[in-house]
Amino acid sequence: MLSLRGLVLRRIVISQPQSQEKLAPNWKDPYEIEKVVRFGTYRLKKLGGTMLP
Repeated sequence: MLSLRGLVLRRIVISQPQSQEKLAPNWKDPYEIEKVVRFGTYRLKKLGGTMLP
């Protein structure tokens, strides 16, 4: 289980795989865990402090 204030990477989900390059990045920026909503679900914020929607 991940913990509060831990750093994680967010997976990039491609909705139209044929329009993306094969070698496009699969992960985006490090984020900090702000809150554990429930098991496996977390609220993330950027390292600068901005919360993700």
